[in-house]
Amino acid sequence: RWLLNVANEVEQRYNLDLIPALVVLSVVFVFHTFRKRQEMKAAAVASAAQAEAERSRAQELEQLVTLGRGLVNALDFAALRHAIWRHLPDFLRPRALWVVLREREQWHVVVEDTDTVDRTPAAAIENVSALAMMRLGNDMLSGTSIVVDGYECFPLSSGVSFTGMLVMRHAGEALSEGQRRGLDAAIAFMCIAIRNVQLLIETREHSVKDSLTGWFNRGHGLSTLGAELQRARR
Repeated sequence: RWLLNVANEVEQRYNLDLIPALVVLSVVFVFHTFRKRQEMKAAAVASAAQAEAERSRAQELEQLVTLGRGLVNALDFAALRHAIWRHLPDFLRPRALWVVLREREQWHVVVEDTDTVDRTPAAAIENVSALAMMRLGNDMLSGTSIVVDGYECFPLSSGVSFTGMLVMRHAGEALSEGQRRGLDAAIAFMCIAIRNVQLLIETREHSVKDSLTGWFNRGHGLSTLGAELQRARR
């Protein structure tokens, strides 16, 4: 009220329309303040969403690093199965998942991460993998996935050699772009680990067997003979 009285005195003394100008200025100031507050709220929401996305991405990267470390220490398919089952990224947990290898024209499931309520026979998953390989044809080494009978199949390849399939139950909700990148990284880790295990098994076999005839070599024969003689003496 005091300010209004002062404004009235100024208007009467100098013949100025001061109050309407102050009202317009106040309205403009209120709208400007409201707009800035809305912009600050929108910026805060965007920052929170970005921070959440970065936090989720960091968690996925940490899970992928843990998966890679577990796969590096796998020396056989039992350890490989345990590493995949234990360190699989969280966004893949709700989905049933199988790792199927192809050796000597034969398919066999080496990793099965699924529930016990709706269990699909291993033979059915192997048939799905074989059908997916036939449909992919020359695209097997390109990393392209294909859906077969309700299962999404991802080729596993190491270099230029085809290793097997990662088969995942095709759920209604598709993977996001970030989850798809995480899955691609996990598949790359699996391919390297599977190839390492295969090479290690081949090296073990070649250390005791002749690669041409398949017979045990002299060193393995002498070692086995010595163990049998010691057992007979005991």
